[in-house]
Amino acid sequence: MNSRLRDKIAIVTGAGSGIGRACALALAREGARVALVGRCNERIEAAAREAGASAIAIAADVSKQTDIERVIERTVGAFGGLNVLFNNAGILHPGTVEQMRHSTPTCADSGCFHERCYRTCAKPAADRLSTWHRCSA
Repeated sequence: MNSRLRDKIAIVTGAGSGIGRACALALAREGARVALVGRCNERIEAAAREAGASAIAIAADVSKQTDIERVIERTVGAFGGLNVLFNNAGILHPGTVEQMRHSTPTCADSGCFHERCYRTCAKPAADRLSTWHRCSA
């Protein structure tokens, strides 16, 4: 384990697979304590086991304010603070670009999901962050 991020505490949303999982594991390898967050409990638990003792799994849907608040409280309760919010949760639109053009997505279904999630996750987390930097995947 590298210690560049020792004593840093991170929340990674969308950590059950793909980029979120890879980033959560990388943060743990670098010494951070990590709360892995995602909707699929089995995936989150598996990723947290792979990350090791410095990780916890939290099944949550970050489109729900009550889940966001629970994630923050559980992370702060387990690790004593919060330094990093890696907002990686996203939505998949299966189909072709042409099919997507003919649909009428809502804000929650479209590219502004990341911005909405940023606002809903970041605002409650901001009071707990010792240093604030925005970096959305």
